[in-house]
Amino acid sequence: MKIVIGSFFILSLSSGLVEELAAAINVYAKIRSEAILPCEWADDSVRWYGIGDHQYSTGTSILQGLPISLRQRLHIIENNGFNLGIRDIHKDDEGNYKCISDNGTINYILYLIVAPSSISFPSSSDDNVITADANKMFNVTCEADGGFPPPGLSVLLNDTLLSSSETRTLAYAINLTRTDDFTNVTCTANHSELNHPLEIHAMFYLNFPPTQLTMMELPTLFEGKLVNISCISLGSRPQASSEWTIDGDVISNSSEDQSEIIHPTETYRITSILSVEFNRLQNRKELSCRSYNLADTKGISQSRMLEIYYHPEIHVTYKNTTEDDDLRIFTCKPNGNPAVYEYDKWEHFSMHNQFIRQLEGRKTDTGANEVILPVTNVNERYQDSGIYICRAQNDIADRYGNKIQRGFGSFISEGTPAAASENIYSNKGKLRDDTILIAKFVSIPPIIDVFWFKMDDGRDIPIDNSKKYTKVITPAIIEDSFHGKIIHVDGYIISLFIRNLVDTDFLKYNCEVHNRYGNTSLTVELVQTTELGNVHDGGWQTAGIVLITIVGLVIVVPVAVCIYKKRK
Repeated sequence: MKIVIGSFFILSLSSGLVEELAAAINVYAKIRSEAILPCEWADDSVRWYGIGDHQYSTGTSILQGLPISLRQRLHIIENNGFNLGIRDIHKDDEGNYKCISDNGTINYILYLIVAPSSISFPSSSDDNVITADANKMFNVTCEADGGFPPPGLSVLLNDTLLSSSETRTLAYAINLTRTDDFTNVTCTANHSELNHPLEIHAMFYLNFPPTQLTMMELPTLFEGKLVNISCISLGSRPQASSEWTIDGDVISNSSEDQSEIIHPTETYRITSILSVEFNRLQNRKELSCRSYNLADTKGISQSRMLEIYYHPEIHVTYKNTTEDDDLRIFTCKPNGNPAVYEYDKWEHFSMHNQFIRQLEGRKTDTGANEVILPVTNVNERYQDSGIYICRAQNDIADRYGNKIQRGFGSFISEGTPAAASENIYSNKGKLRDDTILIAKFVSIPPIIDVFWFKMDDGRDIPIDNSKKYTKVITPAIIEDSFHGKIIHVDGYIISLFIRNLVDTDFLKYNCEVHNRYGNTSLTVELVQTTELGNVHDGGWQTAGIVLITIVGLVIVVPVAVCIYKKRK
């Protein structure tokens, strides 16, 4: 192998300053020294070419057309060939050269032997701090800027050698732990052109995940009441973030984090305060607090089971019945926490919110309360219709301060029509006057048909609409007795208008009302009088009522049917 050291040209097989690699010979030289590029041919065909592939010489002569600053530094040395000598080596001399003759071509690469200008830790900050995650592998990398041949780099941790190599970039993988926090790492560079090694220092400043998390014991929780719950994490750097969830669902915009730096470790204490109003749907679910940062995005968490106390919602279950059903049962099912309830007596109200009666219920094995309606005569069971109210409490007040809660059901007992208790069974009329006979019925479901009969000498004579008679059915709110209480109910006024009374009109009349369950009849007697009557006595005032009733039917009937359909 051919070698050039400074301005001396020698042959060696071991030193390695000039290396023949493939078709090129590497030549090394120091700045300001002389480099000699050997060429074994010595004839006039030898030509040297240098930087930029410019021709430098022919035979032993340097070309005169070269810049003087370059020409004065070049010369041909006749020593076992025409060798190119370059005095006072400059940075611009570094590059490719070749010797060409009739015998062939020899290629050279001239490298300058220089020291690195500086070394650095690429991962360090301007203040020589290296930030890394604890408990993870980290590549400590030292880089040399320049230097040829490559310098000898060494990396030390607290003066303990980790790695060394002749290279411009040296990396060493290390698993950093908390004990490495604030420790010093050093990189040194040695080179033949350096009087003293280059040296830099940096400090490890580690990112720590939170190491401890504590959630406060939960206070007694009530639905709709604002509470503050705190969660404290320790040991994080940078400061940790907090996340609150209920059964995995994030509670957003409900918490605030307060941070405090702990010395001398320079880690953080984070207090996260959750302000929240819980509801009954969250009872027996898991409240979790999670603390995390970039050192551990999964983080650590702590959970507590929610026990939320809330007033009961009252649900009343029942089935609508018919007059053929003996069993009429209502069940009151509160839904509260705690599930321990006190019940008031059941209350029965009319559909028009009038009190009818109280009923004593009984507790079931499940904690519910049920009431079974007393069995009554079949023709009185329609009186069970109405609103049934259950009141209960578990000693937990709602947001308005009320402990007693209530639920209700609107119950319907269907059956054959029933004559209302407010019927007048005797009506008065005057000869040659007009009069009106009125019968009042309660019917659930609605009336299908109505028939009037004139009772003459043991015969029931059907009455049809004619010039003499007009039948009118008017849905109306009437009075009736439900379990001994006079209340308003939705019923029907069945009217028969009789014109120009004669002697044979003063008889008994039977009103027969039908629905899909059957029929019921009511007998009304028309009695002759010579006095002016009232609504039930006949006369012009009664006739006026008929007219009002007929006109009102056009308006009332559609409205009443609509109301019934809604309730049905």
